Amino acid sequence: MSITAPHAPYIDAVVAALDAADYPPELVTIRPDRRDRRSATASITLASGLVLRWCCHLGWRFGRRYPSMPSLADPADVAHAALLAVDHYDPPTTTERWSRAHEIDQALAARDDAVARGALTVI
Repeated sequence: MSITAPHAPYIDAVVAALDAADYPPELVTIRPDRRDRRSATASITLASGLVLRWCCHLGWRFGRRYPSMPSLADPADVAHAALLAVDHYDPPTTTERWSRAHEIDQALAARDDAVARGALTVI
């Protein structure tokens, strides 16, 4: 049996947007949050050393210096914001939601419900 992280399709879309911008990630990590098993997290390390961190509750962070961007922001906007941060410009803090955000919202809610019922253990 294979269990996929419910937010993996969204992170895949952001990686594809970074690839399309000729800035492919060096490392992508998708996992539950170590401190709060109900949170989904991901990190994307770029060749420049910048690490993009995502949490389903807090959104995107582009290093410590920059403001965050909303969770499930449009992947092309996330890629653009990352490139701005690499060039030391503040990325935008507002964006359109991803066109498939509702799918991720539903998948995360289903995962949370399964965890609450004890039908799924997140390790």
